Amino acid sequence: MKKTICLIISLVLLFSCINSAFADSDAIRQHMQSNYSKALTLSKRPNFNGYCAACVAYQLMAFGIVNKYVIGHGKDSFDNYSAMNPTSGGWYTRSYPAHTYSMKYVLESVNTFSFGQSYYPIVFGFTKGTASSAGQTYGHTLMVYAVRGGTVYFTDSTMPVLSDNIYSLTIDEFCSRYSDNPATLANEFVYEGAVQFYKSAPDSADIKAAVLSGSDVEIRFSSPGATQYSMALYKDGVREDTIHTQLNHVNLKLLQPGRYSAFVTACNLYGYLDSYSVDFIIGLPPQSGAISSNKYTVASGEEFTLFCSADYATSYAIGITYPNQSFEAVHTDSSGMYITSFEQPGVYTIYASCCNFAGYIDTQPITIQVY
Repeated sequence: MKKTICLIISLVLLFSCINSAFADSDAIRQHMQSNYSKALTLSKRPNFNGYCAACVAYQLMAFGIVNKYVIGHGKDSFDNYSAMNPTSGGWYTRSYPAHTYSMKYVLESVNTFSFGQSYYPIVFGFTKGTASSAGQTYGHTLMVYAVRGGTVYFTDSTMPVLSDNIYSLTIDEFCSRYSDNPATLANEFVYEGAVQFYKSAPDSADIKAAVLSGSDVEIRFSSPGATQYSMALYKDGVREDTIHTQLNHVNLKLLQPGRYSAFVTACNLYGYLDSYSVDFIIGLPPQSGAISSNKYTVASGEEFTLFCSADYATSYAIGITYPNQSFEAVHTDSSGMYITSFEQPGVYTIYASCCNFAGYIDTQPITIQVY
């Protein structure tokens, strides 16, 4: 019964999150379509089909980022907009030249799992576009409105119908779409760089930490409106270091064992925002392992709960010796809680292996009597 109730609650929460994400995605697409429509009105064109530079320029005018038309072709896009700081509409820019930052890097830098945030549009510029004569001569440009939960929301100018130019792709799909097609002789989509526009302080910041080996740690962060980051590093509750960077990641070699935590402050000219904190453990195997049960004598088929714990443990595995002396290993999640029952009467011996990257510790066994 407990497992059934937990499953129902989990499914309700999952469907609630899915429905919320769909609603947020629809709101972004509606915003893109509204701004694109306003851009068409400003341009007095029926569509932007084949006019990528005009498509971007008028969308920026509709946004209020620029207050006059920017003359140029797609291939001029990066140079034109990276030279603006601020723009004629009073927005500041951050430039990502291709020789330093890849398209994927830019998109991951502005990705956030928080919906409902401000828009910090990004213009991507290519000195060459498709394999067509126009694409090779005039290049290409497009505008990304947001990157949320790994999905890129952007507009383009390749279709005559407005709604067909509103796109949402994963980061990898976007990078694949705007890369060279080896099946053609032409060198397509030669990426020159991206320019981001912002007019407010960051309003979301994400941070993730991964222990790559015993002492090597990669910490990645992202914030749609950030131009630089300051990361605070703590060891056993004491601040160890503050790292300032314009990159979206920090690689550390931490030789001293202990419990670490970090958070990042995302900054731009308008202000800053702190992220949540992430915790990770370096070089310390689990200590003081213990296992207990809420019942030690149960009826056949009666559920009981096992509780595992250990200092510095990140996962647990439960070893069960049955009355016939057969053995089974059961992995639990990081909570260390496991609900089970046994059908066969007899004495069961149970212990837990408490684990992390640095090692493990086995608990003393307990016994469960089933009648």
